[in-house]
Amino acid sequence: MRRRAFLAGLAGAVVGSSASVSAQTVPDRPSHITNVGDEIDELRKYQPFFVTTRGIRQRMRAFYGWYADSSEHSTRAYYYWMKYTHQEGWLESWTPWDTDRHMLDHEPVVVLTDRSTGDVERVFYSNYHHFVAELEGENANLQEYAVDGNETHVTLRIVPEHQHYTNYLTEDRGAPVENLTDIVSWLEARETWYDEGIFEKSNTEAVEDPFYVSEDTSSWWAEGTWDYRVGQWRYSLGLHDAENTDEGVRLRSLLPF
Repeated sequence: MRRRAFLAGLAGAVVGSSASVSAQTVPDRPSHITNVGDEIDELRKYQPFFVTTRGIRQRMRAFYGWYADSSEHSTRAYYYWMKYTHQEGWLESWTPWDTDRHMLDHEPVVVLTDRSTGDVERVFYSNYHHFVAELEGENANLQEYAVDGNETHVTLRIVPEHQHYTNYLTEDRGAPVENLTDIVSWLEARETWYDEGIFEKSNTEAVEDPFYVSEDTSSWWAEGTWDYRVGQWRYSLGLHDAENTDEGVRLRSLLPF
């Protein structure tokens, strides 16, 4: 989620912006979060199928995951982050400089499941520059793979320029994450990511509480940050993959006019 980038301005003007990052204190988890785990076999059960390109696969470093129950919810949440070496950006194909390119990229997916049946109830994912999109399980392209007799894997397309996701409903099955990169524990990487300042501009509640993502936020960015505001401007102007947003993206009420 780190943005070491220059952001494209209005009317073709380019505004340069860079930001340093600093180590953060690892926050306490909300008290309602229970039964936290990171066993790889459990994480495999709800790994997405991704429709992607060879170039994006080469940027993947690992797929980080964990899961949790809640004393306030009847669902179990599986929370994943794909980590990339870098983001190419949207201008690269036609300009010698790329105003949206930056090192490292982290793209989240949350899968909420029925604790009794194991069925996928809802999926939340970064659909437009870390703004949340919501997808009902019944409207998702779910596939059977890791759990016999149960379709537990949502199919998402990775948008090439920015590596966020869109709902994918065509016949292309894509590939399970484990065929693209390693599935590893986010809990083991959690402290390191905070030390590296990965979440410096993030909504901490959204990072730490997948149930908060499902109910109370529109973005993984902290409100008031430059990235949060620029996301609204870009969307309202139809820039930076705005045409690829899904119907459930939580952006419409955030437009700045």
